[in-house]
Amino acid sequence: MMPAGVTFEETMLYTAIGLTVVSLGALGLTGCSELGMCSKESLSTADSPDGRYSVELVSADCVGTSKARWVVMKKLAGAFHDSKSVAIFDDSDPDVDLKISVKWVESDKVIIHTHGAKVWSFQPNWHDVKIMEK
Repeated sequence: MMPAGVTFEETMLYTAIGLTVVSLGALGLTGCSELGMCSKESLSTADSPDGRYSVELVSADCVGTSKARWVVMKKLAGAFHDSKSVAIFDDSDPDVDLKISVKWVESDKVIIHTHGAKVWSFQPNWHDVKIMEK
């Protein structure tokens, strides 16, 4: 039974959107590149001054999504060497001269300089590292 005022078409649209979000979330958890559905190119990498972390700028082109640039933090020291995408920028418009650079300003602070970038996702902290966008 549908709520009052909601058409069958709207219900089907919301269901399709929900299934798409769940499917894309599953791809994100498993990693689309591991499934052969994503190509990635490392554009730059920089280690933190103390050598505990690394930040990488990656160009990614995955099936079913727009081309994007990711900023990925990696933990190099300690027992667990995890990684996390802390920022994602739209790179789908060929008419936009997208410029992104990443720089460590301290052992626990990274600045992402952008020009022409539309932010899709941004996380200002990862472990003890502060991430800023300018």
